[in-house]
Amino acid sequence: MEHEERQLSNSMRDRIMEATMDVVYEKKISGTSLRGIANEAGILPSNIQYYFRTKKELFVSLLTSVLSEIRAGRKEMLDQCGDTLADKLNVFFRQKRETISHKKKYEAIQVDFWVQGLADEDIHAYFRSSYEGWRRDIQAILEERCPDLDPVRKQYIPYLMVSMMLGAAMQYYIEDSMDLDPYFSTCLEAVLRTIEDTPGNTGNAPVA
Repeated sequence: MEHEERQLSNSMRDRIMEATMDVVYEKKISGTSLRGIANEAGILPSNIQYYFRTKKELFVSLLTSVLSEIRAGRKEMLDQCGDTLADKLNVFFRQKRETISHKKKYEAIQVDFWVQGLADEDIHAYFRSSYEGWRRDIQAILEERCPDLDPVRKQYIPYLMVSMMLGAAMQYYIEDSMDLDPYFSTCLEAVLRTIEDTPGNTGNAPVA
């Protein structure tokens, strides 16, 4: 009985968050209300407030859920990809390409949330955590595969890659005719060339 109630509770939360994604995508954050989300989900506003006390709490929960899903997906892709440095770094570009292509709603509303994050500490914390997670994972690969890489490059290549990924999302959101495959192939080539330009870094040693 308790298990069934927990499943029902999780199902309702998922339903609310999915409706939130749809409403924010259509009306932007400024035009989103709990009543509008409730209408989209086919429930009463009081049902939302049972799970989320405020609209902000709902927004933060939605962003946190998406971040957790992306991190889990990235870990799985890294575990399953090839052993070269190019294989490992390309996971980040592959995942971003798939997210942009197949989760356009998230990529679109992310822009709106990013603007909110300039003034809202909790939303800002979400984006900081997201970017830090990307950079931390990229730097761990560089530390393991390119231990002799110039420290400045080792520090800022993760920033460069995050900028490349975010830039793709922003441009695709404005002009979805952009071809993501050659874009990300060029990004990977540029990053690898930057690493190879430092003497002693081939990036071909297998991961221990």
